[in-house]
Amino acid sequence: MSRANDDIKYLHAEAANLLKENKEDDFIIAYLQQKGVEKYYAETILENVRNDRDDRKQFYQHLFGGLFVTLAGIVMTIIGFETTDGGHIYLICGGVIVYGVYNISRAFIIFWK
Repeated sequence: MSRANDDIKYLHAEAANLLKENKEDDFIIAYLQQKGVEKYYAETILENVRNDRDDRKQFYQHLFGGLFVTLAGIVMTIIGFETTDGGHIYLICGGVIVYGVYNISRAFIIFWK
């Protein structure tokens, strides 16, 4: 069982490297077929590699976007408290902070799937 997993990981790594080198889909599929893989499975490997790459990209977009929005909300809230006198209306950006935390949570859901 371990040998099969190693082979699968190797084929995925090879496909990822070829994709990074901007090789055409047909070239990658033909290369995987030379390694002894059926055409439909080579197409599946290529699709999985693309999905992994897209998921990683979405993870970083949500993570850094969420961190930025959360920190911006915290900074705006602190500035709101510092610039007003006691008893006046305060600017509390709770919704912005919650939205940032939501994006960070989404990033980790994408990462763990």
